[in-house]
Amino acid sequence: MNDGPAVVRGPGESFYEAPGCHHVLGENASEGETKFFAVFVVDDAYLEREGLGGLVVLDAEVEEKGLEEGG
Repeated sequence: MNDGPAVVRGPGESFYEAPGCHHVLGENASEGETKFFAVFVVDDAYLEREGLGGLVVLDAEVEEKGLEEGG
């Protein structure tokens, strides 16, 4: 995230993304199925203004790359 090194999380580990965090890669490093639980702490006024779509913002170049790869 934010141009830092890639990190692989193991079972039971957690991480935090601050508002405005920027990450361009998310992959499943395990060979099997991965399940995770996400909690979003968001100001109600922001959700009323932006809707749920406002929680995910894609850079144009990342969005274009994902579409080219069928993602």
